[in-house]
Amino acid sequence: MKLWSRRINRMSYHRRFFVICGYLTILGISIYFLKAFVSPVVYLSTLVLDNERHLFIRPFNDKNRNREHLLPFRILSGSLHYFRVLPQSWSDRIKKMKAAGLNTIETYVPWNLHEPQRGNYQFGEGLTDLVSFLKLIHEHEMFTIIRPSGYICAEWDWGGLPSWLLRDETMRVRSIHPGFLEALQNYYSRLLPILVEYQYNRHGAGSIIAFQIENEYGSYGNDANYLKALHEMYIKYGLNEILLTSDGPKYLSAGSLDDVWATVNFQRRATENIKYLRRFRPKHHIMITEYWTGWFDYWAGKHQTGAITPYDAKAFETDLEGILLLSEEEISINFYMFFGGTNFVFTSGAHHFPFRQYKPLVTSYDYDAPLNEAGDPTPKYYAIRRVLE
Repeated sequence: MKLWSRRINRMSYHRRFFVICGYLTILGISIYFLKAFVSPVVYLSTLVLDNERHLFIRPFNDKNRNREHLLPFRILSGSLHYFRVLPQSWSDRIKKMKAAGLNTIETYVPWNLHEPQRGNYQFGEGLTDLVSFLKLIHEHEMFTIIRPSGYICAEWDWGGLPSWLLRDETMRVRSIHPGFLEALQNYYSRLLPILVEYQYNRHGAGSIIAFQIENEYGSYGNDANYLKALHEMYIKYGLNEILLTSDGPKYLSAGSLDDVWATVNFQRRATENIKYLRRFRPKHHIMITEYWTGWFDYWAGKHQTGAITPYDAKAFETDLEGILLLSEEEISINFYMFFGGTNFVFTSGAHHFPFRQYKPLVTSYDYDAPLNEAGDPTPKYYAIRRVLE
């Protein structure tokens, strides 16, 4: 009887051991899968700057799903504002830009188009269908640079700022004024989650490789706290592609942040203007975020081909060769504009600088760009294609 009892006890110990091992195995597997699902995914930025003025890209393909390989890269981009061309023409313009040798499309996002009345967000149809525009760029295998700052300038009605901001009589736009930051935060709570899903580093399903924080802020102010507040909003909503600021050559210090890629805007005198950026950020890759291909027109004025003096295709091509072919270093460039388009309804802006007269812009935003307002190639289009070839 005692012998039988000892056998039962030994068997119960064995069972207990196996049951405990089974529970521990299940617990370990559960913890593993729980970590896999709960742990946040770390998304690496697509573009990488080194300290020798080089720019690299992490490509995404079936053989390189982790995107650990870096390849030398140069941004060859053109500005195409989806809100200045009818949606049925988006694909045509993108195709022509790619055929010229570009690899990237750049666009602003106008706040007053997507929130015309406070709390009335429009991201659905027609000129407000930003998602369809981003999908088209991806389908055409192009990258995207997005400039979604509250103020965009772009010769657009009040630089994209919505008029309802002025109901606050104490309002100070482009500042840390609580009313402005609150309104911008609410807008970003709708816009930025959309942009997050179309970043290139999200499973290769998107095309966005860079975001601008503010637009030529150095020409307006120098409040680093304001720029930091925008930077924090971007990070909060998951924008983890490379961030940049863009300013005129003499305003780089006022419009930039230490940990953000500083880029420059200008037309002509490339050697002189690039020197400003090189002195300001001597170790960073040079990027011209706005190389002005032409200029805009004012009511009662003549058609402009350049910012200060006439700028024909021959002079444009010579300057472009100096920037892209003859420079001692690789330079990235965005042509502003590549296609200008049209200011529909009452969206064309105006300029009113101190001590200068008020100058409203015409409905056309042709800009003497490489693709004219009708979408047809101009001599500047062929100049770009010859240089990029």
